[in-house]
Amino acid sequence: MKVLITGGAGYIGSTVAYACEDGGHVPVIVDDLSSAAGAFTTGRAFYRGDFADPTVLAWAGQRWLLAH
Repeated sequence: MKVLITGGAGYIGSTVAYACEDGGHVPVIVDDLSSAAGAFTTGRAFYRGDFADPTVLAWAGQRWLLAH
């Protein structure tokens, strides 16, 4: 299952991403990197942007076929 993680480039978000991977899921990270360097995004699906921007959600839905 794909899991959208906002703020996934930071410490807490990356910990959630690791837990998702350990559980067999695919983390899709959206982060504007305002308070993170992005080191935790390497090797993961990542989109740099502000989740408050409607185009970010549209991109995530189209690119990763996210469902609710």
